[in-house]
Amino acid sequence: MFERKILIFMAVVECGSFSAAGKALFMSQSAVSQQINNLEEELGVQLFDRNHYRPKLTDAGQFYYQEVKRLKNDYVRIVTYMQNRTQKHITIGYTTFYTNRLACEFVDKYASQIAHRVEFKYYDLGHEREVLENHDVDMVFGLIEEFKNDDSILYKELYTGQLCLIVSEKHPYASKENIDIHLLKNAPMIIMSPEAVGHYYSYFLKGLKKDGIIPNIIKRVDNLNDLKMSVALNEGVGLLPKEICMANDGIHVIPLKNTKQLVHFGIAYQDLIFEKVANVFADYFKQYKNKL
Repeated sequence: MFERKILIFMAVVECGSFSAAGKALFMSQSAVSQQINNLEEELGVQLFDRNHYRPKLTDAGQFYYQEVKRLKNDYVRIVTYMQNRTQKHITIGYTTFYTNRLACEFVDKYASQIAHRVEFKYYDLGHEREVLENHDVDMVFGLIEEFKNDDSILYKELYTGQLCLIVSEKHPYASKENIDIHLLKNAPMIIMSPEAVGHYYSYFLKGLKKDGIIPNIIKRVDNLNDLKMSVALNEGVGLLPKEICMANDGIHVIPLKNTKQLVHFGIAYQDLIFEKVANVFADYFKQYKNKL
């Protein structure tokens, strides 16, 4: 990808000296120096301050090194990604309970239609775009709100769910079969932080506003386990899709009435080669939505 003199420059930085880089590259020190001189002349800047025992990067050199290193790392990721494509291997990122629960059944039923080996990889909630853009995964399950404003990301909506109230077994609402959202106006509420859920955070608050609710937020947490634990300890109540939070560990899940809050789940990808797989997933969720 890079011209040899750029790789030699990176070797000097990483080895600490011209002579050490020469040994690593099986070159003479003078040959390394000549390549660095050629690069500096081409760029029109001095990359190293040579007035020290060891060459020290100038500000321009530091900037240049950081940028070419980033480009090299990006290139390695792209090569790995392309190699995985030719090997007919698809990595799908997931986080929510329902995707974990149905993944095996999906692969068993639809493997012949996909014609790829499918691997599922867990990631923390709120990292949907990051893992996709870094090519850590080929496709990723997540909340549609995280993808819909990014033109570089394609997605298929798989399922629309409604929020439920989660409370501890000691909470006064624990015995209710359902609850009107307007009863939650003053309830101490624990929610996911904007760092954890990205664009969904503002979507969630706007939805509550449409319901006439200004939430009494007492705590923001960075992961689902912390939210569930805080609710189980009766520190406050939470609002989550039932697909993410099934009743367990001292938590009760109660359907909400009179709410406009909807949660849109989907699968996102950046390469049209995966559109067929996305369509297969969409078909699967149409048939199995009663299991969600």
